[in-house]
Amino acid sequence: MNIQTLRSPALAMKPRWAESELMQIAFITDDMQASLDYWCGVMGAGPFFGERLVVDGTYMGKPSRFDITALIGYWGDLQVELLTQHNDEPSIYRDWDGGPFLLHHVCILTSDIEATRAKMVADGGEVVQTINMPGGGDIYARLGRGPYLQAAQIPEGVRALSDVMRQAARDWDGVTDPVRPISFVSEYQRQV
Repeated sequence: MNIQTLRSPALAMKPRWAESELMQIAFITDDMQASLDYWCGVMGAGPFFGERLVVDGTYMGKPSRFDITALIGYWGDLQVELLTQHNDEPSIYRDWDGGPFLLHHVCILTSDIEATRAKMVADGGEVVQTINMPGGGDIYARLGRGPYLQAAQIPEGVRALSDVMRQAARDWDGVTDPVRPISFVSEYQRQV
């Protein structure tokens, strides 16, 4: 892949064919508390929202059911995701060898996941993992030697969830409840 793929004349943070700029950075960790201490305590990101969940998807074209904890917080307007996989199912999370503090993937948004998949493949990318969800889905592709590129078609309800988490980050005192369950978001929405 040519480095110009990731640069536009306006220096936007996105592949030339993408609909959105980079909206998320994600890290795999084997020590969630140390990662939270770093992102909340050192970098000032948070609070983080999340839960442990089992996800059905594909990895390298074969079905996979992986058990992960995913925590999402905001660092300004940039979403930070921290992930840990708890089972041995094949996935990009289990097979990651980049270390606990190296960038695992970046995410862009799309309104048409299949069109984005075609653009990724046409640009020399290899789709290595997919996750289906009602009204959307995720694809992860390897494009060159950098982190995976995730393209996400996010249903409106999930976009609203991101807006609430972003506002909670703006309102956060940096100390109280640095990790919150996703159910907190609906409680927060009622208060605002």
